Amino acid sequence: MSKKTFFTLFIIFILLAGGAGFFYFYYVKPAGLIPGITNPDNSNLFPFGNSGTGSNAGTGNGGTQPVSTSSSPVPRLRQLSTSPLGGETSLERSKKTYFRYIERATGHVSETPADSLAVVKVTNTTIPKIYEALWAKDGGGALLRYLKDDEESVQSFYASIGKASTGTPAALTGTFLAQNISDTAFSPSRQSFGYVIPQGAGAALFSVDISTLKPKQLFSSPLHEWTVFWPEKNTITLTSSASSAVEGFMYKITASTGAARKVLGGIKGLTTRMSPDGKEVLYSGIVNGVLKLRLLTLANNEEITLPFNTLPEKCVWSQKVPTFLYCAVPSAFLSSQFPDTWYQSKESFVDDIWGYDSITGSTTHVLDPASYNQSFDVINLDLDSAENFLLFINKKDLTGWVYKLAEN
Repeated sequence: MSKKTFFTLFIIFILLAGGAGFFYFYYVKPAGLIPGITNPDNSNLFPFGNSGTGSNAGTGNGGTQPVSTSSSPVPRLRQLSTSPLGGETSLERSKKTYFRYIERATGHVSETPADSLAVVKVTNTTIPKIYEALWAKDGGGALLRYLKDDEESVQSFYASIGKASTGTPAALTGTFLAQNISDTAFSPSRQSFGYVIPQGAGAALFSVDISTLKPKQLFSSPLHEWTVFWPEKNTITLTSSASSAVEGFMYKITASTGAARKVLGGIKGLTTRMSPDGKEVLYSGIVNGVLKLRLLTLANNEEITLPFNTLPEKCVWSQKVPTFLYCAVPSAFLSSQFPDTWYQSKESFVDDIWGYDSITGSTTHVLDPASYNQSFDVINLDLDSAENFLLFINKKDLTGWVYKLAEN
């Protein structure tokens, strides 16, 4: 064998060995439990790697590990991450706005200022397959949901983000919640959340304060599937899961007592969003095979039809002006079996974002993504606390975006 052939084979061997080692340590090697996680049945339900340090729960506003820095100008329409996200939120710190988000594949939390493209890693505790993250106040904790290995059972836990030291990411610590929670939502203060869980042949609604994480049952129903929304301090709404072939119902639940009152019923494909003052309900339903978006005023039971059609879950109410809302509006609805086809990802939309004032009935064209060479099917539309930015996820690829409402 010539020396040239020998050295060529030797180099190939080294490269193969290195690749095998990388695959083992990053994809095969078993990972341990997150420190501080309380597992209710002591089984290995949560095989997540732990790369973080420390376990003190806190606001997560301490030092972080730099990921990238940039001095480039911040675009008005900004993509937060090229990878799919489980959720994003905004927070205020030292009179400055930050955006915090969690990667869907790894569960790593990162953060970036509104006025800079610099990104820092807040945590690097690995939590694979996070499909939903709902954020507590100031992003200091999150309700994380993922599918277990059987791809059917839903596991949920509340995670606190520990205090990080300069240059060292924080750790996630938390407590498992009941299994198979079907839907959940935070209160306006982000200090409590409600969730629905199967109970017998039906389902039950619970509320949980994040300081104790002790569930309190508020309501039970013979119906199995509900969507939860918590628009006002003492009001939780339950809307039956929507289908174009099934008549839906909406109930208003008093959070302090569990008292229930039916608000809407007998509407196929019903989806809803109550205003933050509890006075109006935005809802959509199928009438004669056509989607209609309407606004119900509860005081006098009067209704109006909005000048555009969309799903209420593609809208967000302003907290500062509770009669104003922003909506992602599809250019067209392609299927007669809507909204089922959209929920099943058989249909995708091309959305613009519009503003609507329920007092004047006026509309405002807020964002035309095509002008930025983008196409969005908007979900999880949200506002920062100062209402200077719109945050949303693009359902097409689950990337996170931010849009500044005013140019200056």
